[in-house]
Amino acid sequence: MKQYPDFLLIEQPQQLQPVFSSLMHLLELSAADDAILGLAEPMTDAQHAGWLRDLSAQLEEGILKILIAVDATGEVCLCCMLKGSRQDTTRHIYDLQKGFIRADLRKTGLLPKAMLKIAQIARNNGVDVLTLDVRGGTPAHSLWKAIGFKTYGILNDYSRRPDRRRPGSYVSFAGYYMSITTDALLEQFGMLEELAESVG
Repeated sequence: MKQYPDFLLIEQPQQLQPVFSSLMHLLELSAADDAILGLAEPMTDAQHAGWLRDLSAQLEEGILKILIAVDATGEVCLCCMLKGSRQDTTRHIYDLQKGFIRADLRKTGLLPKAMLKIAQIARNNGVDVLTLDVRGGTPAHSLWKAIGFKTYGILNDYSRRPDRRRPGSYVSFAGYYMSITTDALLEQFGMLEELAESVG
């Protein structure tokens, strides 16, 4: 039977500290994927410290959960941040942020397991809607569409990167704001798990 990395749900600041450096290393790998997570350059020590403070504060407040997977060597190889709301009227929504899988573990079956975990976390916390935003025309955009996320808005000037052909100029990319219900995600990936168990 295929062995997958172990999942860990981080809900408290003290859980984050031991894996923080490995988590930051994973997110910085996204620079090689055309900076899909918005990180185009390696972060400085000051930036790392700022991230740790910010994530720890949100975990302490209870508006953030971080799903990670850890490989056999103890390195974080998957991440997805589930950001809740401070407002009473939107506590039924999680915004999915910084979703990333290390390149060598893509197309291995890890993604469906992660999506099921995300759906289960949402259901267990009374969350009915999942949202995200993604740069248009990227593999990540295509992936989210294939999973079942639907576009509810487009921002034409969503992200910018320096134009290497014209110093001092930039290239602008459109961003797609997408959503799916927790029930739809559970139905899709829960069925896959049931099928895997029946043939395993």
